[in-house]
Amino acid sequence: MRQVVFILPSGSARPIGGHKVVFEYANKLIEDGFKVSIVMPAVLKWKEISFQKKIFGILRYVYFNFKKNRYLPYSWFNLNKKINIFWCLNLSEKNIPKSDYIFATACETAEYVAEYNKDKGEKFYLIQSHENWAMEEKRLYATYKKPMKKIVISKFLKNLIDQYDKNNTYIENGLDNTKFFKIENIKKEKNTLMMLYHSDEKVKQSKKALHILEKLKIKYIDLKLILFGLPERPKDLPEWIEYHKMPKQDLLVQLYNRARIFISPSLIEGWALPPAEAMLSGTCVCVTNIPGHEYVEHLKTGYKVHKNLENLYEGLDFLLNNENIIENLEKNGQNYISNFNWENSYQKLKTYILN
Repeated sequence: MRQVVFILPSGSARPIGGHKVVFEYANKLIEDGFKVSIVMPAVLKWKEISFQKKIFGILRYVYFNFKKNRYLPYSWFNLNKKINIFWCLNLSEKNIPKSDYIFATACETAEYVAEYNKDKGEKFYLIQSHENWAMEEKRLYATYKKPMKKIVISKFLKNLIDQYDKNNTYIENGLDNTKFFKIENIKKEKNTLMMLYHSDEKVKQSKKALHILEKLKIKYIDLKLILFGLPERPKDLPEWIEYHKMPKQDLLVQLYNRARIFISPSLIEGWALPPAEAMLSGTCVCVTNIPGHEYVEHLKTGYKVHKNLENLYEGLDFLLNNENIIENLEKNGQNYISNFNWENSYQKLKTYILN
């Protein structure tokens, strides 16, 4: 039985897009007869942190060993229980199981995987974003040159990685149309917007977008906004905004179906999952013009605004005043995004690693 190991940069008690992609592939692999393990470290950059932080990391590692729900993903993702999960102190080689194929899934993990002995498996690097927010660019680009076969999830990343290593392949993310789909008995609610709320303002621009939507509320008195996210409801959030903390998948698809327009105001994304899920659920999307939204074509499969959100107000105002355009974007967006499915993506990944 062939063995595959994925190296994550952290535990996964809360939804993380990059982890979700790994879990989708892990499920497919285990169902296909592979043995699959996922490694999660309590401390990522062990050699670079202070003695005090190492002590804290050790305590965290020990505590989470007893409180397994603090790192396991079962509360938000249906990960096959046959998959072995290794919670370890750090990514030292002694903590990594032997395998046939080993995957780095983030730039920090790539630095470790590149140095492991051959008995840890043939090395792959799943590149899911231009992670210049995780480390300085010179160090990041050095990971692209390391001797690993690279898999990129977007055309933008393909063009970027080609500059450093031609030994890479583009495999688009998939979607699951059994989880995200148009629910016929749920009617779209007039002037209802939806958005993911994220605390990382520099990357996601949630607060900046909210400020613009509050201005839009002045013009559209009946405007509604559905937010969902990981943190508790922000205390300063206006009462007219509906908020859901970590909604379960069945509720999330209902929320997508209620919304007239889904907004993704991010400044940086690898391949943004929420707007794609919204499109699959039959919802018009308004997204920033960044590479991570490459599956959205302006006024064909969705609506695009400047990445700094300077025309977000005007874009939403235009859409809310043009019902026929919203309906066309809903239909075209759903038809296009339906081409992305996990079975196709998995077959490409399987072919790549076996060859």
